[in-house]
Amino acid sequence: MMRAPAERRLRSLAVVCCALATGVLADAGAIVWLVGSEERRPWAAAPSPPLDSFLLCLAAMLVILLSAGVHARILRRALEREAPPEGPSGDDPPGSDWPSQAAGAGPDERPRLERRAAGRILAYVRATVATFALLELAAAAGLAAALASRSSFYGLVVCGTSLLAMIARWPRPSSLERLLAAEEDG
Repeated sequence: MMRAPAERRLRSLAVVCCALATGVLADAGAIVWLVGSEERRPWAAAPSPPLDSFLLCLAAMLVILLSAGVHARILRRALEREAPPEGPSGDDPPGSDWPSQAAGAGPDERPRLERRAAGRILAYVRATVATFALLELAAAAGLAAALASRSSFYGLVVCGTSLLAMIARWPRPSSLERLLAAEEDG
């Protein structure tokens, strides 16, 4: 079960993600309104978009792919920062927050675990916002490509893919609970 501060963070994160997803929908709407109104011709008769628009859309699709890697890397780095230092004898250095395996859990174990959980929640928020910002950037590149080529196809494909990636990365309590549960494992 999630704690109240984590639930509040998750709700505020969902609001930020909703705003960024609305931006993607606005980009798609702008493509339809600005470019689609000029395209009133059958798809077979539409000319090919220029190469620069294709390359811009290709770059946007690469940003969408890389956003998943950015999310994982931010979370992995946060977990690596909290890993206990490895000593030659297995003992912790003096003044360390990491109790040794032999010492067991002491009375200061709870504040340390709360700090670790707070750090993981913050890393989850950062990773999700960074991912959604990259996906919004990709959708904006799709809008730019559609405006430059006067063909809405590539822009709508990029916006749709970006929106699907946002749905896949939407902040869920289960994702945050999995990340917090890893503290017993790590």
